Amino acid sequence: MVLGVTLLAAASSGPALELARDGRTAYVVEQAANATAAERFAAQELTNFLHRITGASFPVVAETNPAAGAPAVHVGHTAFAAAHGVDFAGLGEETWVLKTVGDDLILAGGRPRGTLYAVYEFLEACGGCRWVSHDLDIVPKQGGLRVPDLDQRGEPAFVWRTTSLYNRHDGGPD
Repeated sequence: MVLGVTLLAAASSGPALELARDGRTAYVVEQAANATAAERFAAQELTNFLHRITGASFPVVAETNPAAGAPAVHVGHTAFAAAHGVDFAGLGEETWVLKTVGDDLILAGGRPRGTLYAVYEFLEACGGCRWVSHDLDIVPKQGGLRVPDLDQRGEPAFVWRTTSLYNRHDGGPD
């Protein structure tokens, strides 16, 4: 069974969120209280790549201990995402959601991998990141990062993904 990408809506008419500028950010990454291992990894990947893109450090905070007044990137099955229309029960295992709400950003998805795919989709679409091979990524360094108004939902186009690269580790041909 092949899954197709579905975009519910993608608008850039609203004001952009400014996640970082000049190596600084006011944003925190809020992790769901009941985050799975994949969702915790997604938050780590997000903060790592956002730092590489912008030079800013994005602290990870627990949903149960939010940073008062700080705008947030809500990662995973957070109460904020649920309160703003993300129906987690209706998401497939790899379905992802990217959504802006006011000054906040939701990166969430089905379990087990949807949230991780939301993070990678966001980093590709908004951050310009590319993953070329297992040991080569392209991460454009920018002075800041602005995010357009988002309301997207999708899933990978393929159920099974792999490459047939010949750069093997067993002494075979390159």
